[in-house]
Amino acid sequence: MPKSISTDTELSSPPELLNDSDSTYKRRVSEITLLDIQQGKRWVDTLTKEEEAFELNRERLVERREAINEELTALQSRLVRERNAIESKLDALRKRRKDAKENIRVAEKAFKTGRTEAKISDELWSLYEKFCAAAFLKPDPNEEVLVLDNIPREEFKDMFINYDPEFADARRMGLFGMGGHWRCDRITTHSPSGRPFKYTSEFKKLKYTTRSLRRWDERFPKLYASAIEAAKNGSTAALEMLVALPDADDSGASGKLFEFAYVEPLDPNLKQEGRWEFRACHDLYRPMKSEERRESIIRRYDLSFMVTE
Repeated sequence: MPKSISTDTELSSPPELLNDSDSTYKRRVSEITLLDIQQGKRWVDTLTKEEEAFELNRERLVERREAINEELTALQSRLVRERNAIESKLDALRKRRKDAKENIRVAEKAFKTGRTEAKISDELWSLYEKFCAAAFLKPDPNEEVLVLDNIPREEFKDMFINYDPEFADARRMGLFGMGGHWRCDRITTHSPSGRPFKYTSEFKKLKYTTRSLRRWDERFPKLYASAIEAAKNGSTAALEMLVALPDADDSGASGKLFEFAYVEPLDPNLKQEGRWEFRACHDLYRPMKSEERRESIIRRYDLSFMVTE
């Protein structure tokens, strides 16, 4: 049987043998058989295949790297476009906000100018707003809500007492027999075309009831004193405040109906709710329209306003 050589000899020895010119080299070469050569060839082929596989894997990895680079480039381009779009929107938003601040400044200036021209001081306005937001005007959540619907009439100027001058509907619903003070929340419902088609009034008993029997001008002395003074100085707005407020000398623990109107947002594009604004206080036992109240207030405080005889 021919003697074979090891793989290590095949791979590592030839370079060394090629440089060996002595008799030992000749003797060792003579011992290499055909099978040894064939095995060496197989080994070369195996290593070649393995090297080719390395190359194939390298090419695949290079292709994948190129694909990732293309994806990365596309992603970077998309992100850059999105970032630029956001920057553009931010620039527009900053401009709109700057414009909004300027509009606020102009509106606040116009509001203060108009209030000054109406002879309503900062203090009087603040006192009136505090009255309108007072805790005693909050309804009792445990009480039943009474609802009344009417067909809107423009000549009634959106005031409940003009719809029910004698409070007949309020009497029919039992407000008089339940005691305490009441809140009337009224809202006008409009059709899609903007035409009013329903006038709804919700009656809610107030949680807080006056038990001290103090007069209203004793409970809110600065408010009434400031409003009377402004009205005497010719302020129509102050006169309207006095008409809306409860009678200064009234000390009843019940029988008052505080009317609030729902006001829609001025800009329908803004996502904000409307607000409830105080309109007037009515005496359930002595109903009186706004025009009558106005004349009564003018006479009571001897104000320099025209009275319709």
